[in-house]
Amino acid sequence: MDITFLGSCFADVRGVFLPFLDRLHAVFRRIELLPVPVIARVNGLARAGGFELLLACDFVVAAEDARVGDLHVQSGVPPGAGASQRAARKLGDQKAKALLLTPLWLDGPAMVEWGLAYSAVPRDQLDDEVERLVATLRGRSRPALAVTKRAINAAQDLSLEEGLRYERELFEKMMVSIADADEGFRAYVERREPHWGSADVRHLR
Repeated sequence: MDITFLGSCFADVRGVFLPFLDRLHAVFRRIELLPVPVIARVNGLARAGGFELLLACDFVVAAEDARVGDLHVQSGVPPGAGASQRAARKLGDQKAKALLLTPLWLDGPAMVEWGLAYSAVPRDQLDDEVERLVATLRGRSRPALAVTKRAINAAQDLSLEEGLRYERELFEKMMVSIADADEGFRAYVERREPHWGSADVRHLR
């Protein structure tokens, strides 16, 4: 963040800082609600807002020498763009508090160990690793990806029973309204690659 803009945020919390945080919240929620997986590529330092951004992404691919941390508290402020909520949901209470309350930094391998990253590779292999993941996702049914992402994200806010009912509802809606399920079955029976459609899944909520 530009230091001049940051100064204006602290000079006018209600007029500048809070509206800026509202925009960040909207962007991060948009990422979470997108019907496609979103990948964070981390090749340097991701602290405070950068850390909060990667928490909103579906996959994190990091360079081994990348470093992430929160450091809001170290700077005398609490997190304001979702770190306290997303870190606790993704990492659990103890690890979230370790990252948010202490000046802890995690490198790429530690991010993987903590469940914060999908993979960590040498910096010169980072682009190839991201592309491998993209290629894997590209070969999947987009409606199935979208519905499954939605169900996984919903699990954070639902009881097991509620989550199971929601998963079943999404399953039923997709099976009766999206052709990809039938195409996937036919491709399996015929031992060929499936040819996915591009159905709109916005009605599958």
